[in-house]
Amino acid sequence: VVNWQLQSEILERERSEERIQAALAEKEVLLKELHHRVKNNLQVICSMIDLQTEFVQTRQPHEILRDTKNRISAMGLIHENLYDTPDLDSINCEEYIRNLVMNLLVSHGTAPDAVVARYAIDVDRLSVDTAVPCGLIINELVTNALKYAFPSRSGEIRIELRRQQEDRFGLAVCDDGIGFPTE
Repeated sequence: VVNWQLQSEILERERSEERIQAALAEKEVLLKELHHRVKNNLQVICSMIDLQTEFVQTRQPHEILRDTKNRISAMGLIHENLYDTPDLDSINCEEYIRNLVMNLLVSHGTAPDAVVARYAIDVDRLSVDTAVPCGLIINELVTNALKYAFPSRSGEIRIELRRQQEDRFGLAVCDDGIGFPTE
């Protein structure tokens, strides 16, 4: 009788575990779908901003809209990377940064190989909570370099991201452009 009760209890636990695993798998699919939808919605916003930039006559509003689009794209890239990975709470850091910088170079009309991006990244994965602000900071610094550092439209941008402690990182974005005005 005791043996039968133990077998019955084991069988019930196995069934419960299977139900939990099925529920977890379903939640993972739903979360991936959510990230996919967020990425698509952000892409729609970027497309709308692209359409609006065609109607702007002066350069300044055009730059404002382009910069806004790039910020949205930086956030959308995170969701795109999350959608393509089994780990739903972190992204491949180097891939994300490379894609972000490439999108900025294209967005600013930089000729291929005119501004070369170099990377020194020793962080494999970043949590979403860290990747979003990191991506926005990189977006701003690279955008400023592309706007102001290279009047000849050529140069080099270097992005470094290094782990300094367990949950601390050092980020450097450098360029070989003209530098700051003396005034």
